[in-house]
Amino acid sequence: MAHKGKLFVSTEDVSPRIFENPILDFLSRVTWWVVPIIYVPMIAFFIYLALFVNETSYLKFAGFFAIGVVIWTFMEYSLHRWAFHFEPKNKTQEKILFLVHGIHHDYPQDSKRLVMPPSVSLILAVITYSILYGVTSLFGATELIPSIFAGIVSGYLYYDMVHYSQHHMNITNPYYKELKEYHMKHHYTEPDLGFGISSKLWDYIFRTVLK
Repeated sequence: MAHKGKLFVSTEDVSPRIFENPILDFLSRVTWWVVPIIYVPMIAFFIYLALFVNETSYLKFAGFFAIGVVIWTFMEYSLHRWAFHFEPKNKTQEKILFLVHGIHHDYPQDSKRLVMPPSVSLILAVITYSILYGVTSLFGATELIPSIFAGIVSGYLYYDMVHYSQHHMNITNPYYKELKEYHMKHHYTEPDLGFGISSKLWDYIFRTVLK
């Protein structure tokens, strides 16, 4: 299966057309720097809300921001393992899976399809915020949303930048170099393991860590 990365088509930086509709095909691509342009101001806005509108203490903010980052790492692992690598049951599911993630395994060096397109990530952000609002409302703690959501979005931004660097940067830092090698093993040798990209935390917890 293409989504499992065992039959990658090219390791060159090529970006094949995947939609006949030119608008959809355009929206399926994004340059890496678009992500920080969108999400750094968003993170700054929610930090402002937390600290200066809700007047959250710095210590409390740091704690719930960290919780948000951890929530993102679980989202990253879950999306990659159970949404992007699920086993398709029919041809329609195969096509959807290829469009969502298989294209990345077939063309892992496609620099235009390494970070999540805003057309997808913004929808995911709205869904995540809505769920967070619903959960915190149950406990009468909606004032914590800006702190937690700032952490979630920061975790997402970190993930996208790490993922891009793993494919397109000459990494010398030992920690990130090892993380890059870990992700390359997922692509080229063990696509059914190693679902963590910015962190191995949940791979260890769910016993899918690459040796």
